[in-house]
Amino acid sequence: MKSVSLYNSTLLFLLILLLNCCANNTGKIEKKVYIVSPVDWGQSIAGDTVKITTVCHNLSNSDIFIHYVETPCGCITVVPRSDVIGKNDSVFIDIEYKPAYFDRGYIEKNIFVHLKNKSEPLHFLIRGRIKDSEDKFDEKSLPADTGIQ
Repeated sequence: MKSVSLYNSTLLFLLILLLNCCANNTGKIEKKVYIVSPVDWGQSIAGDTVKITTVCHNLSNSDIFIHYVETPCGCITVVPRSDVIGKNDSVFIDIEYKPAYFDRGYIEKNIFVHLKNKSEPLHFLIRGRIKDSEDKFDEKSLPADTGIQ
């Protein structure tokens, strides 16, 4: 008789837990959206405009609307190819970066995509190296055994 009582108690507990989980569901559809990041352009020469593309994926069951894109400076232009990302669809995002005259070496820039009806923006990173000219010495292009430091 004791095992039947334990079985009934366990079953009742699981039923209450299940009902509680269902009651806490507000009916909102969680947006499953992500942007491929980081976007690495490799190496470029100072003064050249870097043109790169990334992809924003919408894995949810509803359309998502891009409200605006926030960049850290006027040197970066970000243009989604569409303001609407259909359910289970993707959209390309084109990025142009015109480095400032003092930008050299390894560069990282953070970009935020704000969606309508979502409080947290999507974040992605662009990064790469900028050098003065093609013929300037670049320590990373040397073989490891040269002994030059």
